[in-house]
Amino acid sequence: MIKAQASNSNFKTLMEFCPSDENLELAVRAIARNKKVITADNLHVLDFSLSQLGRDRRVYGSILRNLCKEGFLKPLGYVASTRDTSHHRPVMKWEYVER
Repeated sequence: MIKAQASNSNFKTLMEFCPSDENLELAVRAIARNKKVITADNLHVLDFSLSQLGRDRRVYGSILRNLCKEGFLKPLGYVASTRDTSHHRPVMKWEYVER
């Protein structure tokens, strides 16, 4: 069993409950299932945990495309990012598909 280190904050991050690369996709699926419609902007709550895993945030696109191939997400088209750090560039909007 892999144990996550607790962060210095008073709350646990989602990835502290699933702290491995293999479970990162499950965390993204959980976010999509709860929100129903997401963009990569919604996944930045996992940034701290990604850095703990030594991963780069660019992995979000790969995970989203993989979930689409597996039938969990459906692309809805591009929208402007809500993040100032992304300079509001176009990002794909995804809808969670109940299976």
